Amino acid sequence: MNAAPETIETAATPQPKLITNFDGYSPSFDVTSVASRMIASIPANLLFGLDAVVFTNMHSLSQKRRTSTTKSRGRKVKIGNTAGLYHGKWQGKPAWIEIFVDQTMGAQARHRWIFKIPIVRDILFSDILFHEIGHHIHATAQPEFREKEDVADKWKLKLQRRYMRDRYPLLTRILSLAKPLMKMFVKRPGQSTAPWRRRRSGRGRSS
Repeated sequence: MNAAPETIETAATPQPKLITNFDGYSPSFDVTSVASRMIASIPANLLFGLDAVVFTNMHSLSQKRRTSTTKSRGRKVKIGNTAGLYHGKWQGKPAWIEIFVDQTMGAQARHRWIFKIPIVRDILFSDILFHEIGHHIHATAQPEFREKEDVADKWKLKLQRRYMRDRYPLLTRILSLAKPLMKMFVKRPGQSTAPWRRRRSGRGRSS
């Protein structure tokens, strides 16, 4: 049986409601606290119309829903292989976001100690949360006529940079100064080291 959802409404308006609904899974960090801090870093006008963000895990879904599909970059993707979903406004229901925390933290979930390092946890978690919020911004505040996933990724990077600058100003400054030196000595691989990120980030309507 699924645990009763816990709803936390953040103080600032119009921030979306933050809802947790985990079944047989316990995150190794305070999901709502971290998410609330991240969402608070986003300009309010970009969140207008976003009713809620639901944090859950894949086991909380029925088998039918896990095996149902959504579309990402023109391809069908099983919901069981996604880390997050954006559900746009539909038939009078407001827009909302679904984040599968177990999927979001990926292979690193085996090493719970790693999430005690705040910046590592924040990078992994914001990678999906800001991507899905990027879909909402694209659909409501800043429409663009190009691939939806590319637009969501663009907003993800913008929101991550904004959040990281505020949250880790000294470290961000050091990395910014070190970046030219790193480019001189570090050869960039030809392929992403985390292709599963692209596969697991999906967008779809609620079933």
